[in-house]
Amino acid sequence: MVNVEEFKKKIKESLSEEYKIGFYGDNFDKTIKILTDTQFQEILVWVKTVTDREADEIRRMSNKKYKGIKIRDLIIFRKAIQITGKNYRAMLLKIKNNGYIEFHLGTHKYYDKLRSDLNLR
Repeated sequence: MVNVEEFKKKIKESLSEEYKIGFYGDNFDKTIKILTDTQFQEILVWVKTVTDREADEIRRMSNKKYKGIKIRDLIIFRKAIQITGKNYRAMLLKIKNNGYIEFHLGTHKYYDKLRSDLNLR
C-alpha cells in the first residue's frame, strides 16, 4: 500500500519544487492506497520521462476553455495504467509559461469526462 502524502511528495519532487501542483481524480486517495510499489514506481518513471521531455505530449489548438484557460495554452500528457485489473489513466496538465500543474489519476470513466472537458479525442 502506498502512502498518499508520500506519493504527492515524490511527484512534487519529480516535477520540481518551483511548480504549484494540484492532485485530482475520482477517489484519488483511495486509488493511491491500492497502488503497488511497482505501479508507484511506474508512475514516477513516467513523470520523469515527462520532465526529461521524452514523453509525447497531446496538443490541441482549441479556443475552448478548461477552468478559464484556453486548451491551446495547456501541455497535456497521459499514461494508461492497470490497477487491480481495471483501466486507469494518469494525466499531467501544465499551463504554458506558468508554474501550475495538475496531476490527475482516475478510472476510465473519470478520464472520459476529463478528456471531454479538454476537447480530446
